[in-house]
Formats: sequence, structure tokens, C-alpha cells
Amino acid sequence: MTPGRSADRLYRLLFEQVPCSLAVIDPELDIIETNDRFTAIFGPARSAKCYQLQKGRNSPCPDCLALSAFQDGHVHVTEQQGIDRHGHPTYYIVYFAPVLDAAGKVRHVLEMATDVTEIKRLQREYQLLFEQAPCFLSVINRDYRIVRANERLRSTFPFQDGATCYSTFKQCSERCSECPVALTFEDGQPHTQTHVGTSSDGSPVHYLVTSMPLDRGEEQPNHVLEMALDLTETIALERELAHASLLHRKLVESSMDGILLTDAAGTVIDLNPALAELLGPRQRPLRGHRLPLTLFERTVQRRLAANPTASLELETKLKPRGSTPIPVRLVVTPLLDEREGMLGRAFLVQDLSALKRMEAEKLEAERLAVVGQTVAGLAHGIKNIITGLEGGLYVCASGRKRGNEQKANEGWAMIERNVERISTLTKNLLAFSKGEQLSFAPHAPAALLEDVASLFRSAAATENITLTVASPVKVEPFPFCYEALHESLVNLVSNALDACRMSSRDRNEITLGLEDRRDSVILSVQDDGIGMDCDVKQRVFTSFFTTKGKHGTGLGLLTTRKVLFEHGGTVEFDSTPGQGSIFKLVLPKHRPG
Repeated sequence: MTPGRSADRLYRLLFEQVPCSLAVIDPELDIIETNDRFTAIFGPARSAKCYQLQKGRNSPCPDCLALSAFQDGHVHVTEQQGIDRHGHPTYYIVYFAPVLDAAGKVRHVLEMATDVTEIKRLQREYQLLFEQAPCFLSVINRDYRIVRANERLRSTFPFQDGATCYSTFKQCSERCSECPVALTFEDGQPHTQTHVGTSSDGSPVHYLVTSMPLDRGEEQPNHVLEMALDLTETIALERELAHASLLHRKLVESSMDGILLTDAAGTVIDLNPALAELLGPRQRPLRGHRLPLTLFERTVQRRLAANPTASLELETKLKPRGSTPIPVRLVVTPLLDEREGMLGRAFLVQDLSALKRMEAEKLEAERLAVVGQTVAGLAHGIKNIITGLEGGLYVCASGRKRGNEQKANEGWAMIERNVERISTLTKNLLAFSKGEQLSFAPHAPAALLEDVASLFRSAAATENITLTVASPVKVEPFPFCYEALHESLVNLVSNALDACRMSSRDRNEITLGLEDRRDSVILSVQDDGIGMDCDVKQRVFTSFFTTKGKHGTGLGLLTTRKVLFEHGGTVEFDSTPGQGSIFKLVLPKHRPG
């Protein structure tokens, strides 16, 4: 092999093995020779213009360095962007070296390009990550000067090029006594601390900062990357939450009413001192255990079990272990999340012992006052029964006059019943004066209304007063004192008759009604008599107050209210002058205790 051919072969071998793309360009900018690496990137290039193949242009680049190399004979280096054989952008660092002939004239230019496309991609990703990171990023040198900062840091702190980290973050003139960057410079290890800086507007910025060496593999790094996570809003929320939690705790602990919270499984998670005092000493603490529903009456247990997400409000008895049941008002509120999912329950327990005691004392005082008026009360009750007797006598006399034995017997039976009620009334008034307990047994309320109406129908008819019982709904028997409620309804019907007699209407109506609610039954007496003005309504339950002059004693409604209280119920009424009145006896189906 001749030396010339050997040199050509060596040249060709080097041309192909050089770790960059090579192309030989003539003065017309035609590519006359390339290596395989160039072809792999840009495609076949023989006789192609460099600007066509590498840039996709139809004319030479305005700042063509290949032409510059032809003109000045110097090497030129630059970074360029081109298009690869697939039409994708490619980045490369390119050297344009002139190739001289023996006479020193530039005959060709050798283009040597190193592909940096992947490096560029990584640089763009790094730059994007650096700028868009949700924290403060900075690169700090050994002089504690920030050589690079991301947008979040620049927009939050008073940043200036070349400023120190402590003047930027803390607006101070000396390095921090506890500096994570200094520690990283000392030992080359990451360090994390919490700091408080000052923003551009002077407000405090709380942040968690981590420093780490940026120069890998060096014992003493020259640069440190500092990452600081803004905790300002988190700390503000934590303080607000702590404040709200403290207010909640103080509110619960200082409440005079008992408060208890359970989770969705019924486990007690909190209760306040007021409820703990009501419950008294227990063998096992409630907190952390399932709430025993036996603390309350069966009515509460059934309603909570039937509908766990329903609200509940009622009077019941709290039953501490080994202690006397306590009358309470219980409010149960479900705690739901935004999707109506069950989080737990809140129990508000209001001790009614003092209220019930005051009510009892008030009634006892009224009862003692009535003792001195027993005779007047007895006369008032007998007056009502006399009305029934007169009705019976009227029916009996009418029957005898017409020879209607059945009618006469019906009137006589009414007389017998009312004579018996004289005895019963006397006993009841004595029981009232002694404070005796009522006798409760299940009765049908519809039968009670019909019984009362039958006493007054005939007498009412003689005065053009229609007395009816509204078509009652079917109400199952429930416990109440038949005689006491009978007497109360007789009082109300008797008052209604008097109101109708004083009315200017030609005909009047009295209606006895029955209403069934979920937990209560309402017995009502409604008339279209003269009604009551505001002053009378305010005094209607006052002892010995009457609108009937010498014909009234003022004891009827007082007795009625006492009877309803002993049933655990209430008396409600409404009245309009000239239009009439309605009285409602609201009775619980299940008496507390």
C-alpha cells in the first residue's frame, strides 16, 4: 500500500470516528463530503446546500459563519438551531474551520457540529422547574450572595442582583446566627430550619428552608441551592384554628347546659363539666366508649334508632346510674359533612330540675290559695254539673210529657251520671287541695269528647247553640286521667256556652276537636262567642279572675292548667274580640318519667 493511499484511508477512518458530525463545504456552500454521524442527523447531503439541508432555507443565512471562514480564514464557533431529517428542531455547537491549499488559499470549510439537543431540552425543563417551583429557590455562593433566584423569590422579597441572602430574606446587614447555608458550606450536607423573613411590603414571611450542596462530588461546595417553602398562610390558618378551638373549648366548658359529642359510630369523643356533674360519679368514664342510650328514656332510644340523621328536641328524663332521674330538655343534632355524610351527633342537655321545681312551687302556692276557696270551687264545679242536670231534667220531662219512655230514661240516666259527678268533683277538689296524684290509665280521647258533648247538647240547643264533635281522627288509647280531663273539658265547654250567650249572633257554634301529632294529642274547644280582648287574655290564668261577675269564681281555667301540668302538657289558646276563642289541651302520648 502506497503512503498516499494509506493516508487517505487513515483520513477516512478519522473522519468517520470523530464523535461529532462533519461536513466539508465548498465556496458555493455546497456540501461535498459528510461523515455518517452527519447523515444520521440531517440525511444524505451530497451536492446539497448547507442552509437548505440544515436550516430549511432557500438562501444563505444572514450571519453565515461558513462564508466568514472563507473570507477571513479564521475558525468561527457558535451555537445554532437547525432542522433534522425528520423536521424536528435540533441544537448544536458548530465550528467552522478553513481548509487551506498549498498556496494558503481557503478552498473548503470543515463544519464540525456537536449535537446538544438533549442538553437544551434538559436546560429548558430545569429552567421551567426552577422558575415555576411552588417555593423560593436560590443559588448562593460562598460570599452568601444570591447568584440566581426564581420568580417567586424575586416577586416576594426585595431582590437585587448580587445581594446577599440575609439582606434579601431578612433585610438585615449581618449573616443569620443560625444559617443552614453556612452549615452546608461547612459539612457539605443538607440542613433544614424554619425562619421568618420580611417581604417587599414589610409583612412577615414564615418559611421552611432546606439547603443542599449544588456542586456534587466536592468536599467544599462553592454553591448551595436553598429551597424555602412559604408557610405564612399555613401558620395563619393554624393560629386561627387554634383560636377557634380555644373559643369552642371555652364555650363548651363554660356552658351551663350539658354538651356531649359522639362520632358516627356513637363513641363519645367529648363532654363538658356541666354534663359530667349531671351524670355524677360513674364506674366507667363515657369518653372513648359508646354512648349508653339507657341514659335516656325509651322514647329517645326508639327515635334515635329509627332515624339516625334526624334532629330531635323533647323533654325527657336523664337517668344517671344509681341516682334519681333528672328532668331535662334534650336537643340532638346530627353533624353532617358537605355530602350529607354522618360525622357524629351533638347532644345538648338542659337541666329542668330548677324550672320544674319553680313550676311546682308556683302551682303549690296557687293550690294553697285555692284551699281557702274550696267552697267556691265546689260551687263552680257543681254549677257545671247542674247544667248537665238541667239538660237531663229537660230530656226526662220532655219524654214524660210526650209519653216517650225511652227519652225519659235517657234523661234520667244523664241525671244519675251528673249526680255521681257531684261526688267525684267533691273528691277531686279535695284532692286538689291536698296535692294528690292523678290516676293514669289508657283511654280513647274520642270517647272522652263525646261524653262531654252529650252533657251539653240539649241545653245548648235550647239557646240556638250547635254543639258538635268534629269527625275525629283515629287516635289509639294513651295514658291520661279520665276524670281530671273530663272536668277540664266541662269547664271549657261551660265557658264557651257563656261566651256564646253574650254574643249578638242569632245562632252560635261550639266545636270539640281532636288532633293527632307524632308525640302528642290535642283536645280543643272552639266557639264563635264574644271573644277576649288583650287585657282579658293576659289575665285569663290569674287566680280568681273572672269575666262573669258574681256568677264566676275564677277557678276553672286555673284548675285546668294544673291538670295539664300534671299530665306533662300545656294549655294553649287564642281569641279575637267579636269572633270567638279556641282552647287547646296539648297532651304528650308518653309522659316523662
